[in-house]
Amino acid sequence: VKKVIAEVLAADSEILQDPTPSINVLELAENYIRLAVRPWTESCNYWSVYFNTHEQLVERFRLEGITIPSPKQEVHIHSTPFAPS
Repeated sequence: VKKVIAEVLAADSEILQDPTPSINVLELAENYIRLAVRPWTESCNYWSVYFNTHEQLVERFRLEGITIPSPKQEVHIHSTPFAPS
């Protein structure tokens, strides 16, 4: 995943390569690993880099077969016969 992210960042001409973008593990949770992706850009390009990076990452993850887990919860309902008191 980090390699794919680095490739997406390197392909965007609005992202500066000096300083190098950082890709770090931010959190190890029970069901996921959260990464911090911090590219550098000129201030005037901030929003285009922000949105384009997200879109490009989603597309590349799909192409690479990388899935983003969604929270799941199972609910079991047990019923007991009604007994009037």
